[in-house]
Amino acid sequence: MTKIVLNTKDVLPILSVVASVVNNKNAFPILDCVRLETQKERMALTTSDNESWLTMYAPIVDGEQGFIAHINAKNLLQALRNLGDKQVTLTFDETAMMVTCKYDNGEFNIPYIEDRDFPLPVEVNLESSIKNQERHIKRRMCHRTR
Repeated sequence: MTKIVLNTKDVLPILSVVASVVNNKNAFPILDCVRLETQKERMALTTSDNESWLTMYAPIVDGEQGFIAHINAKNLLQALRNLGDKQVTLTFDETAMMVTCKYDNGEFNIPYIEDRDFPLPVEVNLESSIKNQERHIKRRMCHRTR
Protein backbone atom coordinates (compact mmCIF):
# COMPACT_ATOMS: atom_id res chain seq x y z
CA MET A 1 0.00 0.00 0.00
CA THR A 2 1.22 3.44 -0.93
CA LYS A 3 0.78 6.50 1.28
CA ILE A 4 0.75 10.21 0.56
CA VAL A 5 0.60 12.72 3.41
CA LEU A 6 -0.65 16.21 2.58
CA ASN A 7 -2.06 19.35 4.13
CA THR A 8 -5.45 20.33 2.75
CA LYS A 9 -4.56 24.04 2.90
CA ASP A 10 -1.73 23.38 0.40
CA VAL A 11 -3.66 21.09 -1.94
CA LEU A 12 -7.18 22.58 -2.00
CA PRO A 13 -6.41 25.78 -3.94
CA ILE A 14 -4.51 23.80 -6.60
CA LEU A 15 -7.12 21.04 -6.79
CA SER A 16 -9.87 23.62 -7.15
CA VAL A 17 -8.18 25.15 -10.20
CA VAL A 18 -7.34 21.88 -11.98
CA ALA A 19 -10.81 20.47 -11.25
CA SER A 20 -12.29 23.37 -13.21
CA VAL A 21 -11.02 21.73 -16.43
CA VAL A 22 -13.24 18.68 -15.84
CA ASN A 23 -16.47 18.82 -17.86
CA ASN A 24 -19.79 17.93 -16.23
CA LYS A 25 -20.65 15.43 -18.98
CA ASN A 26 -17.72 13.27 -20.08
CA ALA A 27 -17.88 10.40 -22.55
CA PHE A 28 -15.09 8.62 -20.65
CA PRO A 29 -15.10 8.22 -16.84
CA ILE A 30 -11.33 8.74 -16.68
CA LEU A 31 -11.88 12.39 -17.77
CA ASP A 32 -13.75 12.98 -14.50
CA CYS A 33 -10.50 12.29 -12.66
CA VAL A 34 -7.50 14.21 -11.46
CA ARG A 35 -4.18 12.46 -12.05
CA LEU A 36 -2.06 12.51 -8.89
CA GLU A 37 1.66 11.91 -9.39
CA THR A 38 4.16 12.22 -6.57
CA GLN A 39 7.48 13.87 -7.35
CA LYS A 40 9.95 14.29 -4.47
CA GLU A 41 8.30 16.76 -2.06
CA ARG A 42 5.42 17.70 -4.33
CA MET A 43 2.49 16.21 -6.17
CA ALA A 44 1.50 16.97 -9.75
CA LEU A 45 -2.26 17.32 -10.20
CA THR A 46 -3.37 16.98 -13.84
CA THR A 47 -6.79 17.11 -15.43
CA SER A 48 -7.87 16.91 -19.06
CA ASP A 49 -10.94 17.32 -21.22
CA ASN A 50 -9.17 15.20 -23.89
CA GLU A 51 -8.25 18.34 -25.85
CA SER A 52 -6.41 20.40 -23.24
CA TRP A 53 -4.51 19.58 -20.07
CA LEU A 54 -3.75 21.47 -16.91
CA THR A 55 -1.00 20.44 -14.50
CA MET A 56 -0.24 22.25 -11.28
CA TYR A 57 1.93 21.30 -8.32
CA ALA A 58 1.19 21.18 -4.61
CA PRO A 59 3.63 20.45 -1.80
CA ILE A 60 3.21 17.21 0.14
CA VAL A 61 4.46 16.25 3.59
CA ASP A 62 5.50 12.74 2.55
CA GLY A 63 4.96 10.26 -0.25
CA GLU A 64 6.53 7.56 -2.37
CA GLN A 65 8.06 9.22 -5.43
CA GLY A 66 6.59 8.26 -8.81
CA PHE A 67 3.24 6.94 -7.57
CA ILE A 68 0.33 7.68 -9.92
CA ALA A 69 -3.40 7.40 -9.26
CA HIS A 70 -6.59 8.88 -10.69
CA ILE A 71 -9.41 9.99 -8.42
CA ASN A 72 -12.71 11.62 -9.35
CA ALA A 73 -11.78 15.31 -9.17
CA LYS A 74 -15.11 16.67 -7.94
CA ASN A 75 -15.48 13.98 -5.24
CA LEU A 76 -11.95 14.53 -3.93
CA LEU A 77 -12.38 18.31 -3.97
CA GLN A 78 -15.65 18.16 -2.04
CA ALA A 79 -14.30 15.67 0.51
CA LEU A 80 -11.16 17.72 1.23
CA ARG A 81 -13.17 20.96 1.42
CA ASN A 82 -15.37 19.38 4.08
CA LEU A 83 -12.31 18.66 6.24
CA GLY A 84 -11.07 22.23 6.46
CA ASP A 85 -7.40 22.78 7.35
CA LYS A 86 -6.14 19.30 8.24
CA GLN A 87 -3.28 16.94 7.55
CA VAL A 88 -4.57 13.94 5.61
CA THR A 89 -2.93 10.58 4.90
CA LEU A 90 -4.05 8.98 1.65
CA THR A 91 -3.47 5.21 1.71
CA PHE A 92 -3.89 3.52 -1.68
CA ASP A 93 -5.02 -0.13 -1.69
CA GLU A 94 -3.96 -1.39 -5.13
CA THR A 95 -5.99 -4.60 -4.74
CA ALA A 96 -9.32 -2.98 -3.88
CA MET A 97 -8.59 0.17 -5.96
CA MET A 98 -9.65 2.30 -2.99
CA VAL A 99 -7.92 5.20 -1.27
CA THR A 100 -8.50 5.64 2.45
CA CYS A 101 -8.25 9.26 3.53
CA LYS A 102 -7.39 9.47 7.25
CA TYR A 103 -7.40 12.66 9.26
CA ASP A 104 -7.20 13.46 12.98
CA ASN A 105 -10.71 12.34 13.92
CA GLY A 106 -11.94 10.10 11.12
CA GLU A 107 -11.52 8.57 7.69
CA PHE A 108 -13.37 8.01 4.42
CA ASN A 109 -12.81 5.97 1.26
CA ILE A 110 -12.85 6.98 -2.41
CA PRO A 111 -12.33 4.62 -5.37
CA TYR A 112 -9.54 5.35 -7.82
CA ILE A 113 -8.72 4.25 -11.37
CA GLU A 114 -5.54 2.83 -12.89
CA ASP A 115 -3.45 5.26 -14.87
CA ARG A 116 -3.25 3.52 -18.25
CA ASP A 117 -6.48 5.11 -19.56
CA PHE A 118 -5.71 8.75 -18.74
CA PRO A 119 -4.99 10.80 -21.88
CA LEU A 120 -1.60 12.46 -21.71
CA PRO A 121 -0.53 15.36 -23.90
CA VAL A 122 1.72 14.53 -26.81
CA GLU A 123 5.05 16.27 -26.56
CA VAL A 124 6.09 17.89 -29.79
CA ASN A 125 9.70 18.67 -30.59
CA LEU A 126 9.19 22.09 -32.15
CA GLU A 127 12.67 22.29 -33.66
CA SER A 128 12.30 18.91 -35.37
CA SER A 129 8.81 19.82 -36.57
CA ILE A 130 10.06 23.05 -38.16
CA LYS A 131 12.93 21.23 -39.90
CA ASN A 132 10.50 18.65 -41.29
CA GLN A 133 8.25 21.42 -42.61
CA GLU A 134 11.25 23.15 -44.22
CA ARG A 135 12.30 19.92 -45.98
CA HIS A 136 8.74 19.36 -47.19
CA ILE A 137 8.49 22.90 -48.57
CA LYS A 138 11.89 22.61 -50.32
CA ARG A 139 10.85 19.30 -51.90
CA ARG A 140 7.60 20.79 -53.16
CA MET A 141 9.39 23.85 -54.53
CA CYS A 142 12.00 21.69 -56.30
CA HIS A 143 9.28 19.45 -57.68
CA ARG A 144 7.34 22.43 -59.08
CA THR A 145 10.39 23.95 -60.80
CA ARG A 146 11.02 20.79 -62.84
